[in-house]
Amino acid sequence: MLAAVALAGCAGHQARARKAGALRARMGPLEVAHASFGGMTFRIDVEFHNTTSVPFTLARIDYKLALGGTPAGEGRMGEGTRLEPGARTVASGSVDVALDDLRKAVPSLAVQPQLGYVVRAVAVVEAEAGSVARLPLRGQGVLEVPCVPRLELASLALEHLDVSAARLKLTVLATNPYAFPATIQRLQCQVALAGKQAGTIDLEPNLSLAPGKAAGLAVPLSLDFRRLGRDLHAAMGTGAIHVRITGTARVATVYGEPGLPFDIARKLAITR
Repeated sequence: MLAAVALAGCAGHQARARKAGALRARMGPLEVAHASFGGMTFRIDVEFHNTTSVPFTLARIDYKLALGGTPAGEGRMGEGTRLEPGARTVASGSVDVALDDLRKAVPSLAVQPQLGYVVRAVAVVEAEAGSVARLPLRGQGVLEVPCVPRLELASLALEHLDVSAARLKLTVLATNPYAFPATIQRLQCQVALAGKQAGTIDLEPNLSLAPGKAAGLAVPLSLDFRRLGRDLHAAMGTGAIHVRITGTARVATVYGEPGLPFDIARKLAITR
């Protein structure tokens, strides 16, 4: 038989604990496990406390996450986890949410980076005697999320070209959609042109982005055709080229200075 037990959660988070016999289960607060310019990964934890003298087996936990009242994802975790007598055991799962989907689901992120969330789950626990218990779990609260600017490729200018080398200026447009300032302190990335690695960039632009504003970030790039090959030299004369940059941006916000990975690509016209 299942009985509800009320437990206090952390600030901004409420959870209902459940017990089967003397096995208790409680959902922890939702956390941001990873943030990038593409999206966020949210982590869900469930803690079990086995106060008996016999082990249990966690068959699975099926869970669903809603953000701002909109379904955001679901998953399964903890399959086959052993719940030892007298021990506390934590099962963890995650939900990946694309940043564009997050903004659509919670438009208020544009002015205040907070998310109201609800997690619903069912834990299926097996005893050695063969009995099975289903423990419904629920957690809800408000989560502060990192303030993540958007990066996109804007333009590519050819400043110099001869038979052996070229000098270009790649402009990356950074947009801060939030009501808080952000500063791109450092940009470390690999640049590929027409599918070929063209160079490594390490800049410390300290580019300040006012709330709701955008600014261009100039990335200088020098090409050595003796190393990169004549086919890339020929591509410079086609008028357009596929550009891809991958790396990490260190962004200072009200939440600290996280290193945020990015991977952006676009075909750009070559201007002179």
